Amino acid sequence: MGKFKSRMYSFFGGRYGTDALYYFLFAIALLLLVINVFVGSFVASLILYGVAASLLVWGAFRSFSRNISRRRRENEVFTGFFRKVFSPFVLAKNKFRDRKTHKYIRCKKCRAVIRVKRIPGNHFLHCPKCLEKIEVTIKERKSNKAPKNKNKNKK
Repeated sequence: MGKFKSRMYSFFGGRYGTDALYYFLFAIALLLLVINVFVGSFVASLILYGVAASLLVWGAFRSFSRNISRRRRENEVFTGFFRKVFSPFVLAKNKFRDRKTHKYIRCKKCRAVIRVKRIPGNHFLHCPKCLEKIEVTIKERKSNKAPKNKNKNKK
């Protein structure tokens, strides 16, 4: 068993391995294979299977590649694209999560999003990206609760 183990170590040594693009390709291939189960047409099923198999082969090629700098560059391009596509959704999720405690504003100069604690009053801050001075006015939040009626039993 020791001989096999040492051969495996020497084979996988210097290989790129898995990254975000590999996991994305694997997930898309799995999704296509699940969709393939429900497709009735033979031709469409064959196409889906071929695309899924080619994605799996491409992912395996990338993970076994010894050209680490090129694979790293591919992954950086993918993560940059993925971040641009999904960042509005992440920002919306964070705004919803922090809606009671923080306010999100945009810098007028560089359009960077800045998270500010929701403390009523006028605040002056600097944009962390372009160092522009920004004035933020946060109003006191109104309570959604109706005022309690002290005279319940009186008519």
